[in-house]
Order: sequence, then structure tokens, then C-alpha cells
Amino acid sequence: MAAFQEREVFLNVYNLGQHNRWLSGLGLGAYHSAVEISGREYTFSNDGVLVTTGRTGEEAALREKISLGTFQGSMNQINEVVVRLREDFAPGSYDVIRQNCNHFSDAFSMALLGKGIPGWVNRMAGLLHWVPGSGQQAQEASEEEAADVKVSAKRRELTDEQRAILAKIGKKKGGS
Repeated sequence: MAAFQEREVFLNVYNLGQHNRWLSGLGLGAYHSAVEISGREYTFSNDGVLVTTGRTGEEAALREKISLGTFQGSMNQINEVVVRLREDFAPGSYDVIRQNCNHFSDAFSMALLGKGIPGWVNRMAGLLHWVPGSGQQAQEASEEEAADVKVSAKRRELTDEQRAILAKIGKKKGGS
């Protein structure tokens, strides 16, 4: 039987770009996040849910390591939660506004601790969700209308710098 023990759960928040220096003063920013438990980081990218030892954001600067609380249970229980989350956070389902690494971190924290991550970590995606042209119209339109909706690629896609950082993170992980 797997050992039950107290395991501190951390949220590692990484800066995605230099623009966060001035955006953070407004309570905004573009961040990558990962949940760390017992030396393993759990995160989400277009490759799906990734589990690694070490930092997933090695190519980005660690902004902050936040203690989210203590999980009391076994690694088997943690792994069961990850398996369930992989259904919702499948490879190819990444969306910078609606389904990103911060959404995963929030869902993982909720499943383990019953509380989410700090709101500021994913505030930018939440605000962009309501910006006209960010994809909201296409989501709500019928299939026929959706073909006619022009979505601004600049608002839905990561910058080249952010894409390069996430690609390097994904290559270093190599899966779980």
C-alpha cells in the first residue's frame, strides 16, 4: 500500500517575456505555471500534461514560488488525479486564452487542495476571453457562422519569444 504523507504543494510561476516588468504594475502579465509536489513539476502544453523533475520553466525566469497548501495522501492518489486531468487537458487542446498551463495548474490545485491558484496568474487570459476578436465570437457562433468569423491571430497566439520558450520547455520534458 502506498505511503500517505503530508506533501507541500507549490505553484511555480515563470515570466514569459520582458513586458511583464511593466504589466505587473497593472496586475497583469503573461506567465507560465507549474505545480510542484515532492520535487516533480506538473504542467500543461500543446503536448498535453507533462511531469518532470526539475523546473519546466528553465528557459523563463522563475518569478515566484507560492505555497498553495499541504496535500495529505499518496503519490498514487496524485497520479490518479493527473490521469483524470489528462482527459480534459489532452495533447493538441492547448489554447492560450481558454486552456493554458495556468488553467491546468488551477484545476490540479482544486483537485488536490480544494482551492485554486491566485487569480493574477491567469488574469490576462481571463480578460482576453472577453475582448472582441479573441475567439469568443467563434466559440459561440454556429458551425456555419464560425467559418466566417475572423479571429485575430495576434491575440490568440503566443509571441515568437513565448513560443520558443515553451518549445524548449517541452523538449526538455519529453513527456512524463
